[in-house]
Amino acid sequence: MKLVFLLCMSFVLASAKTLPERCYRIASYGDCDEYHPMWAYSQFEMKCFRFDYSGCGGNNNRFNSQSECQRSCYEKSETTTTTVSTTTEKTTFPSEFYW
Repeated sequence: MKLVFLLCMSFVLASAKTLPERCYRIASYGDCDEYHPMWAYSQFEMKCFRFDYSGCGGNNNRFNSQSECQRSCYEKSETTTTTVSTTTEKTTFPSEFYW
């Protein structure tokens, strides 16, 4: 049972995201009264979303565009394409079976 648990934990840790620290922060609207359209990353939804930034304060989970947010916070596996080559093996059977 312990072995199964260790294997499961190894899989979870190996597949964990390695995002920049700023991507793990909850978006903060700041302390001022202005409204600037910005983008932030949600680690719970695993996507970037638009929000209104107040102009001061907050944290660094704030991007000027959706593409900047995606480049910074999406996993490489989500943004790159991997080509997999496959091979086909031909299997031959004798035309007659002998008993």
